[in-house]
Amino acid sequence: MTMDGPGRVRAAIALPFFWRRMRASRRPRPGAAPFVPFDAAALDGNPALTWIGHATFFFRVDGASFLTDPVFSERASPLAFVGPSRLGPIDLAALPVGAYEPRAMMGPIHLDPEEAVAAALALDARRVVAMHFGTFDLADEPLDEPPRRFLAEAARRGLGERAFTMAIGETCRF
Repeated sequence: MTMDGPGRVRAAIALPFFWRRMRASRRPRPGAAPFVPFDAAALDGNPALTWIGHATFFFRVDGASFLTDPVFSERASPLAFVGPSRLGPIDLAALPVGAYEPRAMMGPIHLDPEEAVAAALALDARRVVAMHFGTFDLADEPLDEPPRRFLAEAARRGLGERAFTMAIGETCRF
């Protein structure tokens, strides 16, 4: 067992993990998410989706703008017991696919790419975009592994082009 109690990871796992992350942060690893040059006009697209980075997207449709840093739960709220219930099917799910290794440390709080695809299917999402990868060197998996595994699993599960990744700053029009 890797937990010392409810939601607590053993020091034997946590301390080596944080030591590796501190050492790795001194110089960038290859495989980080690609960037595109900033284009202010792209933000005016309607409808359009721009990946800001990490877990944040800017979405514009019918003159309304949405900025996301989603919480995957039964309610659209940071608190599990309050807030509106989510309704499906969802037109676009932005799901995290990175920072999942080591599983003993990250598993309780981060989805891996295959779990993200399963979540998209459970949400009955019409489209799913990967996020939360390649922006910060947070975990032990190679930085370019999460989007590759996500797209492979999405293809295997029949999502095809309905599942996609983006470069930071990229805008996708629908």
